[in-house]
Amino acid sequence: MSVTTNSCLYAQVWVQFGQNYLPTSSFINNQDTFIVGDAQINDTLSNYSITSFQYACPYIAAKQDTILDVFKTVFKITCSGNEDSLIAALDAIDSNKIIRVNHPTPVFQLSTTPNDYGKISGQQNLDAMNVKNAWDISTGDPNVVIAIVEFNETSGAGFRISHEEFTNSDQTHQYVYIDPSVNTNPTDAHGTKVACIAAGATNNDKGLAAIGYHCKLALYQFGNTESGYDYMVKAVDNGARVINCSWGSGSTGNFPDLVDSALNYIKYKGAIVIAAAGNGNDGNHINGGPHVGFPLIGYSNVWGNGYIYPASYKNTISVTSTNSDKLYYQGTTNATHNDKVDVAAVGFNQPVVNTHNDSDYFLGGGWGTSFAAPHVSGAVGLMLSVNPCLQLDDIRGILHTSAQDISGIGNNGPYYAVHHAGLMDVHAALVMARDGISFYVKDGDNLEWTNSRIYHGDIIVESGGVLTIKSTIYFSDNARIIVQRGGKLIVDGALLTSIGDEIPYASTAQCGNLFQWQGIRVQGNPNLPNPTLSSIMAGNYPANSSDHGVVIIKNNATIENAYIGVWNTDKAWPNNNYGGIIIAQNSDFINCRTGIGFMKYQYDNVSHINNCNFKTTTKSFTGYDFMPYAGITLWDVKGISIVGCIFENQIPASYNADELGSGIISIDAGYEVEGSQSGPPGGPYTWNYGSFHNLTRGVDVESISNPLSQVLVYHQDFNTVYEGVLMRNSLFDEVRENTFNVPALSQLPNT
Repeated sequence: MSVTTNSCLYAQVWVQFGQNYLPTSSFINNQDTFIVGDAQINDTLSNYSITSFQYACPYIAAKQDTILDVFKTVFKITCSGNEDSLIAALDAIDSNKIIRVNHPTPVFQLSTTPNDYGKISGQQNLDAMNVKNAWDISTGDPNVVIAIVEFNETSGAGFRISHEEFTNSDQTHQYVYIDPSVNTNPTDAHGTKVACIAAGATNNDKGLAAIGYHCKLALYQFGNTESGYDYMVKAVDNGARVINCSWGSGSTGNFPDLVDSALNYIKYKGAIVIAAAGNGNDGNHINGGPHVGFPLIGYSNVWGNGYIYPASYKNTISVTSTNSDKLYYQGTTNATHNDKVDVAAVGFNQPVVNTHNDSDYFLGGGWGTSFAAPHVSGAVGLMLSVNPCLQLDDIRGILHTSAQDISGIGNNGPYYAVHHAGLMDVHAALVMARDGISFYVKDGDNLEWTNSRIYHGDIIVESGGVLTIKSTIYFSDNARIIVQRGGKLIVDGALLTSIGDEIPYASTAQCGNLFQWQGIRVQGNPNLPNPTLSSIMAGNYPANSSDHGVVIIKNNATIENAYIGVWNTDKAWPNNNYGGIIIAQNSDFINCRTGIGFMKYQYDNVSHINNCNFKTTTKSFTGYDFMPYAGITLWDVKGISIVGCIFENQIPASYNADELGSGIISIDAGYEVEGSQSGPPGGPYTWNYGSFHNLTRGVDVESISNPLSQVLVYHQDFNTVYEGVLMRNSLFDEVRENTFNVPALSQLPNT
């Protein structure tokens, strides 16, 4: 069956076809046409007057990106008959052919010190959010583009680009892109208001000041038969770093997984979606009262969760609103408050532009979260201007941490209890964006991370806190994990690595060394003996704030691209935090300058390293050449057990003979390097040799002030290692039952 597309739209449904039954496109008689090859689907559609057959999200469907491949299977079909009947007919077809069919996307609603600061009206809205002080740090970067994706709730929606708030004092435009979808002569002022709040022309001696005024705008809009997410992805592909959505629906619609795919793509591309949380009765099952997501004491008529989408999706920042007096509720109208809200911004009774003419303003015309969200979009533009490497999780954390606590003002308490979202403090947010922010795992916290994250600041596990990581975490060059005394970190099958190429828009010049981070630091107590290993593995230690910090790395976890993968202190010298405990089992340390480091400690250290791999797999990173030092280093420490490990440079031809790195380097240390045993219970057992391969030195032992320390090296294979075991000034070391293949210097690469 050939279905000819045209512009006639009546009743619309979305259909997801099975991979083997996808319609094929063609061009017949100068019209776009889809060919439906399956007879059953063909016969069903022939019973309806199909007027349009096209991709549900045509921009996304045309992209070649695996994250978005599902969009290639979803079409929107318009008929002039009964859409419910069409849905029922298609739904009866085998699910291998028609995976699902339903009504389309949900119905959206609008949520609604420069020389022009307060020129036509006092801008108490900006004062309440500490904007003027923020401008002392940054007024924005024109390379940071804020996309306003506007919904056509009315036929007159759009952006009045001739308004003076779109023109700078040098007569340049404040926008860098206007999508063909945009109506530039609107009668509805909503989109123009939103855009000019975020980044309207400022310091042009006209009208109003906007937060992110040296950032640039990109303008998009979509209609009832289109998907806003299609335009959001398009905006990101066109270079937007911030996407403002001052619209929403109380429903996820019938294809929420498609939205998740689009938002995942946007997050991966490093863009930040800011969305209005909704206005009072927006959202499902809200019934008057304070318009929060679930019942509050004294408000029994409030029901449901009050979620508005896209604001309540995990990969967006949800913005509720206050007035300039920092009150959440004003009695006659209100913002939606639910547990998905991230931050509040002023959105009531604020001066905004209007569209009756090119210099029209409405002094009290800004009411609703539609006008709170663009304040946050402008602020995020400033944050990205001072630190372009920030990601969604960074932005969310900074906005939340830096926000003003307004819970004690007026009647704010019940609202704050729902979401703990303070009022945005733009100056404080910029300071954190510029200087970095640390994430704290506090006393009593027992957190488990299963989603990927990017960190530019430190992760600090405080005494009494436990953090378990089971996902991939990316770190910038100065970032560390610090496990304080009494804290515990468990890296369970996770990958901890540098940012590398995970920020596709960033460069080494912008974000520092993208390919090496600082690693894990675990503090100890030099005046306290280590506990038994069994108490640690049983989960009974640490128990007090003075106890040693503990790091456990297990289940094929990987520490990659770190300066020192794990170090049992927090600095070299002087130091009162020696003695931290490191347990590493069946895990990898890849391209770390040093994999694990142990520092001076007077008692036996129960740390043990079992069946781990220490490998160099690459030399050239963007911006620098990687030079390995050692898999493990030990200084004036005793009791360490190293069993069944592999130390290897996998690319020896890339290095000179004296640059291949060492397996183990120690000074005044006592430890055991042993193979592992395998076999049935009761034996017989087989020795599995540890391995040192393609290295300058295998085990490098030096005694300077403690010649009585003992190093034992058993059941190891030294293969193509220039110096297998080097021992200096030591009296009681033992090296036995090992194999050596030590080449002549001339046989080593690059000599």
